[in-house]
Amino acid sequence: MLVAMGWYCPSCGHEAAASGACPRDGEPLAPISNHTLLGRRLGDYHILAKLGGGAFGTVYRAIYTKTGAVVAIKLLDASIDKAESQRVVVEARAASMIDHPNCVQVYDLALTSDRRPYIVMQHLDGAPLAQVVGQRLSVAEAVTLIGDVLRGLAAAHAQGIVHRDLKPPNIFVANGRAIIVDFGLAKLIADPKAPNLTVTGEAIGTPAYMAPEQIRARKVIDGRADLYAVGCVLYELLANRRPFPGKTTMDVFRAHLDQVAPPLTMFRPDVPVWIAAAIAKALAKDPEQRFANADEMRRALTVAPRRARWPLLAVAGGTVAVLAIAVVTRTGSTPAAPAPAAPPTPSTTVAPHHVAIPPPAAGEPPLPAHLEQSLAQTAANIESGTYRRPALIKLACSLDRALHSETSPETRAYSRRVLELVRTQEPGLDLTAECPAQDPR
Repeated sequence: MLVAMGWYCPSCGHEAAASGACPRDGEPLAPISNHTLLGRRLGDYHILAKLGGGAFGTVYRAIYTKTGAVVAIKLLDASIDKAESQRVVVEARAASMIDHPNCVQVYDLALTSDRRPYIVMQHLDGAPLAQVVGQRLSVAEAVTLIGDVLRGLAAAHAQGIVHRDLKPPNIFVANGRAIIVDFGLAKLIADPKAPNLTVTGEAIGTPAYMAPEQIRARKVIDGRADLYAVGCVLYELLANRRPFPGKTTMDVFRAHLDQVAPPLTMFRPDVPVWIAAAIAKALAKDPEQRFANADEMRRALTVAPRRARWPLLAVAGGTVAVLAIAVVTRTGSTPAAPAPAAPPTPSTTVAPHHVAIPPPAAGEPPLPAHLEQSLAQTAANIESGTYRRPALIKLACSLDRALHSETSPETRAYSRRVLELVRTQEPGLDLTAECPAQDPR
């Protein structure tokens, strides 16, 4: 039988001798027991509620008794071994070195009376990105969140810190802003005294988001491994599937090492070509073929080519906004009458047949490896009949927009060759009739 040692308010921390309602906010009082930490003190912190838990410990909401500030406390379980305890120290050290709004703030690292470490950190009122995966975010919403993650990574990498375990549960969304949390597997590459938590030959990270060099347990892992993970997360947000799925961990590892992710536009034809190309570059097997740093990747995702016939992703005050382009008549600002609706297109699967990859045109630059791989994968998908006709038409419209935008020569060459692939299936394709009107070229 649970015997209450007193009563407290889980909302504000008010304590009382008897049960009832909190006189401050009317919340029902909860019992204080010696079987849990709820309602009790941990150093200068009053534990109010359990926020979550996992294999290593529990996270609580607490109040700093000296100021009344609300904080979060991560407390390790008593059964955790020394190596896992050391990871908490690494997490606290790494996070405390980064002062950035897109990285969780760490305020303190201390020990309980039984020598268990706990971290006092910023309390975030929101939800992990893992709860957002599965919802159909717009391209702008997904890129906005990932832009926040890349800003946080840029700050971490500038301090010589590689996260090594970026994934949706370790990205928190609070007040519309993405914040990186859980630096427990971080590598302080700039600190020669930092403890090495990697056993020789051991792959560190979460399989679905690990870069090939992490899977191979390479000694040198830099920030480009984090960019690979970001590419995996953004792909998953947009496609509602992981780029490298598998039934077992070894299946996932082999996919990361040997397979090319299916073209993102196969699942989301509304994704602009330059964004799909940026994600493909982030997922390159060789770190040298990825973006050099987080800022470069963020610019590739958020700065649209000029005159792109697409709702542009415009960066203003750190927020990505979709600019709607109005259609006006020559004689005034009255919107033009909408064109008659085209008859519905049957949702039939395109019949498979052999598809040859178009060669480069005269004067076109060679494609980077990640675009060559994407081109080959698209040809294979078209040949197997994977695309349904509506998706194929949307893909063609997206490619046509890229061809008439100020994208890079490589992206235009890629778009032309994929569009030529599409025309092998739709030889009479009339883009003027099929594609919705966009802003003037």
